[in-house]
Amino acid sequence: MKVPVPALNPVLRSDAQGRILARVFADPDSGHSLTALMEHSKASMPTVIREVRRAEQAGLV
Repeated sequence: MKVPVPALNPVLRSDAQGRILARVFADPDSGHSLTALMEHSKASMPTVIREVRRAEQAGLV
């Protein structure tokens, strides 16, 4: 299955990643639950977990 090119390509891997990072960076002092990030990004929970983990490993969050 071919995945459509994200609108924010080539800067970000996916639109979900962009929405998650935008939400976290917009209000970094707020605790963001994975459920809230899932609802905001319109992505599945496994995707949110994967993207948050990648952001952590990259030192972004």
